[in-house]
Amino acid sequence: MVVELRRSAPERVAIWAMGGLVALLPLLFLFVGVLTLGEDAPAGALFLLLALPFAGLTYFVLREAAARASTLVRIEGQGLRLVLPAQRGYAPLERVDELLGLSAIRSIETRVESFRGAGTIVTQRAYALVLNNGRRIVLGGDRRMMEPFFEGAANAIAQQTGKPITDLGVIDANAGFILLFGQSAPPWDSAPLPQAVGEKRVRDEQTALQIAYAVLAVCGLLVALVRLFGG
Repeated sequence: MVVELRRSAPERVAIWAMGGLVALLPLLFLFVGVLTLGEDAPAGALFLLLALPFAGLTYFVLREAAARASTLVRIEGQGLRLVLPAQRGYAPLERVDELLGLSAIRSIETRVESFRGAGTIVTQRAYALVLNNGRRIVLGGDRRMMEPFFEGAANAIAQQTGKPITDLGVIDANAGFILLFGQSAPPWDSAPLPQAVGEKRVRDEQTALQIAYAVLAVCGLLVALVRLFGG
């Protein structure tokens, strides 16, 4: 029996398409900046400077796209093949590319990791395999509004091994600089937050998303009103 899990084709196409669209922005600013420099040096320099943050954004989006395209979990007989890029959650992890036996898995664990910073909060549900020798392989973290790929992988491995998935609760992680640099998660043997605090972390993320949706809706309404009454 072979069970092969990859990111879905629509998800891979969507993230690559997003990367392509984002990549157009720094190119556009660069093009306009170069054209403008001769006539208006300050304005041209401003456009060139604006290209830099969008170039950085392009890098992060394309890195995410490459990571999703290369992720593979394959169960064949009593063997488990894992191809896991470093970027498989909010915090970077060790890259994994190896084949191991299902009998080497001692247990399967999951936990919710809460990243707070810059006045907001995001969470992800992470999954990990604990091997008989004590080594832990983190499969990755499922983020909100994304396909729960690692949940599916953990469930498939649990079904083949007969091992239950142990929930370790909720922990606070380090968001670094707005989840772009320096983010990290504590060791998996760290004590979880009290249940009430952990539940509040999840609710806080839901509240933050609802506020974001409301702001977008208001912005959309304002645009529609301006078009309606602005002629």
